[in-house]
Amino acid sequence: QMHCWFLSCMVVYWFFFKPLSHVLKNITLLKTCLLMGFFFFLPWLLIFIPVIANEDVDWYKNHEFYATDTFLDIGVVMLKFHPICYFHVFILGMLLAKLRQLLDKKAALNFHGCFSWRNPYNVALQFVAPMGYLALFLVFSVQEFQARAWGYKLSARISVLLPFQAMILFGLAGLPSLPLPMFSYAFSKMDFLENYSYCVYVFQFLCYAVWPQTGLVNLALFLVWTYASAFLIARCIQQPIQKWWASHPKGRLVVPFVLGAALVGFSF
Repeated sequence: QMHCWFLSCMVVYWFFFKPLSHVLKNITLLKTCLLMGFFFFLPWLLIFIPVIANEDVDWYKNHEFYATDTFLDIGVVMLKFHPICYFHVFILGMLLAKLRQLLDKKAALNFHGCFSWRNPYNVALQFVAPMGYLALFLVFSVQEFQARAWGYKLSARISVLLPFQAMILFGLAGLPSLPLPMFSYAFSKMDFLENYSYCVYVFQFLCYAVWPQTGLVNLALFLVWTYASAFLIARCIQQPIQKWWASHPKGRLVVPFVLGAALVGFSF
């Protein structure tokens, strides 16, 4: 149900996108940075509050998956799945777009020109995404940077690592008036993988479930297996359906009702 949950959250965010866009339309660079700092800090409350209260950081460790018997269970489920608990990520994405827009104006006005290495924005952008990737690599690879330094599973899910993820997104996007950073340009050569990314997202857990040795995975072989599966599914199922979907604008209106009836029927 993970993918259904994700899509249901997206519906909420799509609903609020237009009013939030109106609110953030004329926000200044300073306010943008301050709001981003606030939303970067917000997930850390999940770590700081238990520490201040002299409680265990992993206070939710007694929760069992699917359990909803106690207030603890309900609280953990809400933190894991309720759209409001990820709203800060959604707003931060909008603030990143605003930051990109505001910095682009400043970069374009620099007297060295947009394509000169003397333009400090050109130089700085070369390091944003690589530093974000490096930070995440250290967090997940160096023993001293793991769980106790950066929070446990739930806090990571609520996005305590959001600053580094934002660095990667912003660094790969670059600024519209400037040339792509070299790191982004290198990654852009793999844009063809976007045709199969949704299949990877949907079927990665199924690929893991049928892997011969669950719990002991050769990463390189698993990536080959997952992308090969995604390639076949995308070519044989996803893309033909997308083509049909695009060519039948009236017929596709019936699809949600048919699927809804089918889901209700199969639930009995």
